[in-house]
Amino acid sequence: MRDQYENAKRRKPSEPSTSSSAVHELFRSEQNTRRRCWNRSPGRIHYHPLVVPVLPIKVNPISQPIVTRHYLKIISDIILTLSRQGMPFRGHDESDDSSNKGNESYNKYFNLSSSGIQNDIINNAGNIIQSKIIGEIKECGASAIMVDEARCFKEQQLSFCVRYTKKLEIEERFLGFVECSQQRDASSLCTLIINFIDKLGLRNFPIIAQAYDGASVMSGRNGGLQAKIREIHPEAIYIHCMAHRLNLAVVDSCNDIQGVKEFFNILESLFVHFSQPSNHKTFIETQKALGTKTLELSRISDTRWSCRSNNCQGVKNNYSSIIVALKYEIEENSNRNVVEAMGLLTSLTTKKVSS
Repeated sequence: MRDQYENAKRRKPSEPSTSSSAVHELFRSEQNTRRRCWNRSPGRIHYHPLVVPVLPIKVNPISQPIVTRHYLKIISDIILTLSRQGMPFRGHDESDDSSNKGNESYNKYFNLSSSGIQNDIINNAGNIIQSKIIGEIKECGASAIMVDEARCFKEQQLSFCVRYTKKLEIEERFLGFVECSQQRDASSLCTLIINFIDKLGLRNFPIIAQAYDGASVMSGRNGGLQAKIREIHPEAIYIHCMAHRLNLAVVDSCNDIQGVKEFFNILESLFVHFSQPSNHKTFIETQKALGTKTLELSRISDTRWSCRSNNCQGVKNNYSSIIVALKYEIEENSNRNVVEAMGLLTSLTTKKVSS
């Protein structure tokens, strides 16, 4: 297939392929394309550049729709694979002398390689999935909504999810993002949500429950979003998101128990200490020298639910690397952070923490 691709690049526009076997050649090339896409081995997927087979410039008019349809199917499979894996489609530099033009190589004689076409295919796939979910909600006859704010770069969005039953099984599905950067008061959020529901064609289907976080703009009994939604759907009972409630309980427990509070303060101090460039370099080099998995400590946050667990697991798995790095800094005595390193080393080697 690579030879086929190179031959197409060398072919002059005045010399199109008119072979009647073009369709069969294209069908045979699909296996090679898929092999280039993914090389599977037990427990792991190895990625290789994705190459779309060459579409002949000109084929028999009877065969043209078949060839085009098959070519589009291959491109759609590749685009969906990249989307599913969260991989970039293109490189930042796609000039002829670029060493990394992205994850796809297209036939320059065909016009399905633009970013607009890629976005159209992704949007169409999303619309098909969304339509299927909407159909299942209509078949159920009612649904519960779950909404939470999410920041994306410089924009604020609402993540809109639904829960409903299908053959007595609970389904939870994501339906889309709703842009809410301009206004985020309860009335504005309610208008955005109702308009989004109207757009989906679900206005006449009852909302029997609504779940948000505990912020007053969302949970307020009189002027919050949940009260505004109940004016339109009186049966929509409000439920404070259980995940948010559990997180709040864990955070409060960590702050009320003295030993736990001290422990997480030490983890936070480790993050601050190894965030310094010189200390960070020492920490990474120590991990490599000891052959442990490279770890980046993260800041303790009240809203990032998994950060406490991840930090505890990371410090446990790299405890020896942290101790060696701190001892090295103390012995070198090369900067003003030595006193901080001594305090952290003492805290980490106490029986309460090391056990």
